Amino acid sequence: MGRIIIEIDQEELKEIVQEAVRNVLQGFAVNSNNDSTEDELLNVEEACAFLKMKKATLYQKTHKREIPFMKKGKPLFFSKKDLIEWRLSGKKETIEEAVLRAELEEEHMKIKNQKKR
Repeated sequence: MGRIIIEIDQEELKEIVQEAVRNVLQGFAVNSNNDSTEDELLNVEEACAFLKMKKATLYQKTHKREIPFMKKGKPLFFSKKDLIEWRLSGKKETIEEAVLRAELEEEHMKIKNQKKR
């Protein structure tokens, strides 16, 4: 099998790994929703239950525009897909992801140093 060597900087590597992890996690979220491709709108109570968050906290986050929401008139609505993406955006690296990132960065540095020679 042939070997392909590419050069990317640390920020590009980080974005690639984050996107890959996000795609995998979104795949799990979609599969856990019975493969429903239709977006579901949630009211405040449903959003609180889905996020396991108190109503006051949810209202505070909407007031500060920290969470995606829709408002038509007085009631607030939340897209379930948007809430999943919002939750995933705050995801911290697992140990396995950090190890993978470190290994990829190390390999990248080796390749970069070889090109300098």
